[in-house]
Amino acid sequence: EFEDHTTKEKFKFKLNGGKMEIEMVDKDGQTLKIVQKDNQLFKVKTSSESAETELDFESEDEHFKFTANGVTALTELPISIDEETSSLVVTTPAGEKIVTILPDEALQILRNSLLISSVEKIQLVQNGENITFKVNGKKQGRLFGFIPVSADVESEVNAETGEALTVSQPIWFRLFSGLIS
Repeated sequence: EFEDHTTKEKFKFKLNGGKMEIEMVDKDGQTLKIVQKDNQLFKVKTSSESAETELDFESEDEHFKFTANGVTALTELPISIDEETSSLVVTTPAGEKIVTILPDEALQILRNSLLISSVEKIQLVQNGENITFKVNGKKQGRLFGFIPVSADVESEVNAETGEALTVSQPIWFRLFSGLIS
């Protein structure tokens, strides 16, 4: 139990045998480790230029599961919270990357761009040099304005910049896109 949170610098989340461990390092370099009990949820507040967000962290199998504003993402990447900046940080072989876009924001970007209608799964993944949210879901519309159609789509949003990167959808949906409203 911590009484003085101002001395903490970094929270590192690790998975060990399907259980989440949180390692906290204070400014003096002392480490404290907390191990997740069954179905225990950890809440952490992060902040950005625009807002403060509460993230819920859990483990699911061999994945981290984190939720922001009701939208959940899974990741296998090592994650941490920089207490000094309240930033979500992902560790990659190329170094640490700051995640500036959370799962709820990535989903909103795709919905605003009309690239996805509903979501089945969101994952935070490394794609080359980028950290992206890979979003699997459905895109719905109406062929000729009245025949309902639906297609499985996969989209990616850069977790550092918020840019919608790719959309993968069936060829027939792309071919008839001008006829689908």
